[in-house]
Parts: sequence; structure tokens; C-alpha cells
Amino acid sequence: MKTAIVTGGAAGLGADIAKVLTDNHYRVGIIDLGADRVERAAAALPGAVGIEADVSSPEQVEAAFAAFGEVPDLLVNNAGIVRFGGLEEQSVQDYIDVLNINLLGSCLCARQVAPGMMSRGSGHIINFTSINGIHPAPGVGLYSGTKAAMANMTQAMSIEWGP
Repeated sequence: MKTAIVTGGAAGLGADIAKVLTDNHYRVGIIDLGADRVERAAAALPGAVGIEADVSSPEQVEAAFAAFGEVPDLLVNNAGIVRFGGLEEQSVQDYIDVLNINLLGSCLCARQVAPGMMSRGSGHIINFTSINGIHPAPGVGLYSGTKAAMANMTQAMSIEWGP
């Protein structure tokens, strides 16, 4: 059976991705915040495993992947947040939160699985970005910057880890 981990998988697009994967006979790990949300999301999908973790915490990411029990065949880095408003209106904490979840979180999760995928000789990492990473819009500048950086980081991962 193929395996996958979906970050931000307890609701929205992440939950939809987790459902498609379980419908296609994947064993899915759902990583998200909120134990109740994670448990409900996993209970709704056959064979899914719910794991509460903050993707911006190296310790929690390591524990979450250990709880899943194996290096997945597929990692879907979907977790992300947006803080609306002008760049000058955002607090320092807004900058930290958006950077940590959207960029650092994806990088931490990818680094967690990459060595195992490379030694096995197979695996896929999907990093979600956005059209806003190419064409920023007013009021989402923090989000846009992290998505542009994630697109570039994905290319770097491909160059370094792909072969």
C-alpha cells in the first residue's frame, strides 16, 4: 500500500487531498493543528492516521513523522496561512507566523522525508505555492513572498534531491 502525509490535512484543500488519496488506496497521515480537528478528519477516512503537530516546530515535525511510522511515498506540503492587510499594517508576529508556517514548515517536513526517500530511491514531495507567488496582489504581501520563496525552494530541492 502506498503512503502519504498531508500537512494542513484536517480541513479545506488538505482534507480534499487526503480524501482523494484514501480513495486511491493510500494510507494517509494527516498533520494539522487541533487534536479534535485532526481526530475527526482521520476518522472520516479509511485507514487515515491523525497527527497533531505544528509544522513550524522542528521537534513536533520529527515526532509527527515518527508517529506515522514510515517514510511516506508522498508528502503533500499544504499547510499555510494568510494574513490580510497591507505590509505596513502587519505585526512582527504576523511576519513570523506566515514565514514559519508557509515556508519553514514546508522545508522542515521535506527535510524530514528526503533522506529516506533518497536512500529508498523513490518518493515525491509536492509543495503548494500560489499564483500570488508570481503575481502579488494588494493585501497579501506576506503570503505572496512566502509562496515565491517556496517555488524557488522547490526548484532547489528538485535539483539537489531529484537525482
